[in-house]
Amino acid sequence: MGQRLAVESTSEDQLVQRPATADVDSPWSSYGSSIRSISFPQGVGWSAWLRRSGGTTPGSSLPSSCTDGSRPSSSASSWGSGAAGFNAIKANELRSIARRMVHDGHLQALSRAFARSGNGVVRRWFTELDVDWVLTMTEDMPWWAERTVVHDRARRWIRAFTTMAHAFLALSSDLTHAVDGASVQKQLLGEFASASISKMMLFVEAVIANVDWTPENLPAALDVYACISDATASSHDQASSTAQQIVLSMYGGAADHADHAGLVTSRRRRLAAAIHRAIRSLSVDYYGDGGSCRAPQGSEVHAVTRYTMDFVRLLWRNAGLASSVLDDDGGGSVVSVASDVMRRWEFSLASASMLLPDAALRCVFLLNNYDAMAEAFPDSGLQDEIGRCVERYLDAAWAPALSCLHGAAAWHSPPSAKLADFAARFRRTYDAQKLWRVPSPALRGRLRRAVAGLVVSAYAMYLEEHPLRDEDRASIMAPEEMEEILNELFEG
Repeated sequence: MGQRLAVESTSEDQLVQRPATADVDSPWSSYGSSIRSISFPQGVGWSAWLRRSGGTTPGSSLPSSCTDGSRPSSSASSWGSGAAGFNAIKANELRSIARRMVHDGHLQALSRAFARSGNGVVRRWFTELDVDWVLTMTEDMPWWAERTVVHDRARRWIRAFTTMAHAFLALSSDLTHAVDGASVQKQLLGEFASASISKMMLFVEAVIANVDWTPENLPAALDVYACISDATASSHDQASSTAQQIVLSMYGGAADHADHAGLVTSRRRRLAAAIHRAIRSLSVDYYGDGGSCRAPQGSEVHAVTRYTMDFVRLLWRNAGLASSVLDDDGGGSVVSVASDVMRRWEFSLASASMLLPDAALRCVFLLNNYDAMAEAFPDSGLQDEIGRCVERYLDAAWAPALSCLHGAAAWHSPPSAKLADFAARFRRTYDAQKLWRVPSPALRGRLRRAVAGLVVSAYAMYLEEHPLRDEDRASIMAPEEMEEILNELFEG
């Protein structure tokens, strides 16, 4: 059977009597199957986040390197890309399905049936949109307990709300140009739309409570906020919108328009406040506390560094939404929040590095973390600090070996003794640091070149200034051999 339906030929009694869960080949399920078949882009939103955080449930994905696991709202995770992941969907398949519903008379039949059968039609409509679970929510429900509702259901809700918005918008547009019976159909549409949007707003309440309880649900909250912000926007660019004219499309009377616009707007404002609280909770309460993390694991990039970068990426990718939320509540700008998070975490890293026992290892740890931050944000200003950290590393790691050649303690020693002491110190340093891991090829190469430029150059110059006998030269390492060995540093 094709996907186009002739709903007008189906009686409203039959429409109401269709089961809430229909066979995928039945006429009732055709639109629902089309809606469910629309996949979300890979690598965005919560799917990537859950994969990278080990698939943990909300409130339990606190990185293992953090000690304070008693406060769910302090958790950090690898963030999705937020609302940007839905933009490609909004103007394409869902709009096409919505228009087909109107073209086939499906939405008109639902509106007429609702006038006779009420909530039964709403339930079947929501089942078709894959959000029938919204109807199990009640306004006195303990939303904070619904801690798993956001990740999977927010996508389904946005998909349904987008389809619903386009369907109402398309039918409202058709009725505007209709001649016969338009006023009655507009009234039926307004009543059906009113019941639908009121029920859909219940999920927004769940998102508000959920992001308050678990701020790591911020990506989902931003997505939902984008959807209902569009619903109350003034833009008339239907080519790029989804729900921005939903209120206008639903309600014909000015009073109704005001009432239901207020319903959406009030939810939007409350969600904006919750998003602001989540951003502040994550940026200040968590990332600002350098003492909340255990000692680093060697030279590796700290787990929270990656989470921090993903959090800031989320803010940047949703800069327009996040800025409007912060501006509305007097919370500054995304730039100031992101800069503050970066600065706080840089300070936290410096504090955490002091828990490492070796000065050179501290420098490599900081270099790995600063490099990861600078790679994500080239304009962060960390390149200068990376350069200074390289100099500190050279001084901490290799100055002791070079002191065997030029230090005051070796001043009266013969060249052969100095070279023996240098070789022993060099080997000990190399053996320790070849196991330190520097994951970035660019940083690893930079450090190797810096070490060779300092150590090999000084060694070669010493050999040139203190010629050895052939029998002594045969027992020492050639500068070329030393440089080759140094190219094995930091492999881990």
